[in-house]
Amino acid sequence: MTPPVPPVEDDEPPPKQTYTEEDLAGLKSALKAERAQHRRDVAELKTQVDAAAKKSADPPPAKPTDPPLDLEHYRAKWRSEWDAQELAPVRLENDKSKEELRKIRLNERAARLAVENGMIPEYATDEVELLVMRGKLDLTADGKLLVKDDDGEVASMTPEKFFREHFRKAKPHVYRAPDTRGAGFEGGPGGGRKASDLSATEKIALGLSKLPSA
Repeated sequence: MTPPVPPVEDDEPPPKQTYTEEDLAGLKSALKAERAQHRRDVAELKTQVDAAAKKSADPPPAKPTDPPLDLEHYRAKWRSEWDAQELAPVRLENDKSKEELRKIRLNERAARLAVENGMIPEYATDEVELLVMRGKLDLTADGKLLVKDDDGEVASMTPEKFFREHFRKAKPHVYRAPDTRGAGFEGGPGGGRKASDLSATEKIALGLSKLPSA
């Protein structure tokens, strides 16, 4: 008769590993040393890369049989490259700023002159900007306001006359009605014309003439 087989016992789980304070301190010390070594390796690699880059950038040494290097040529080349990479963008930005400042001065001076010569202040800014965009107004080298004709040439009329007479005739609605007290001009339906140029109907509307008696 075969003897009974004893039951197989289950494997017991491994005991849970515990760490002492000394073990933890050792792990932290090892980790700190590993990080320090990593930083040293990175710094050394960076030094090698910088040295290789500097070496490749230097001009090749002249051979004994070769003519001496033209240092001025290299200096001019490096100066040109540096100017193109560093100074050119700065100059471009500076030129843009100067042009914007010049445009602001042009618009401000022209708008002020337009108001002084009868234009309604609420219209002055927009009307002047349109004139500048069309190339009708500009500044001289010393900052004086000037007027240009349709061909872009400097016109003979002064800016004061341009705003006082020429532009007033083109856009009378953006101008204030002239003072009728001894100014020689009449507002309202006359559109800024002299009283002598008005029709009989316009004079009656302005009170400059009476209706004929019946």
